Amino acid sequence: MTKVILYIAASMDGYIARKDHSLDWLPPAPDDDGDFGYKAFLAGIGTTLMGNNTYQVVKGFGEAGYPGLTNYVFSRTAHAPEDNITWVTKPPADFVRQLKATAQQHIWLIGGAEIIKALYEAELIDELILTQIPVLLGDGIPLWPASTREAKLELLELTDFGGGVVQGRYKL
Repeated sequence: MTKVILYIAASMDGYIARKDHSLDWLPPAPDDDGDFGYKAFLAGIGTTLMGNNTYQVVKGFGEAGYPGLTNYVFSRTAHAPEDNITWVTKPPADFVRQLKATAQQHIWLIGGAEIIKALYEAELIDELILTQIPVLLGDGIPLWPASTREAKLELLELTDFGGGVVQGRYKL
């Protein structure tokens, strides 16, 4: 069964980015033992989902989307076509319900907060892989904007990467 997996990093006080969408607080991947599990995770992914603000941050890293994957970017307005990107103006929950029915590989929900909230409230997020970074930002974009839904999480795996960085894999 195809899963929608929210794979994301957050500060200890629950922020996924600064108010200006900056990610300068994220540590570099460790030199000695890899990439916090990123390559292994990506091997099972066929599709990415992200909001336009998140896409602009990703694009700033030098790639328009993720090569070799199907990349969907949600926006309230139409955009000019871009290589490797399909723009989506439909409500996220409606689109993802259709996508899950046809996707062959897992779907990576990258962010941002509005897309996360919409899919969480529609009960479309199957797993959460949360890498907690040992920093308190004090303010920023929250991972979980206010919601009326409560969910119990089942811990499937916990990895200590050292330096205070821990990653939990949860079933929603």
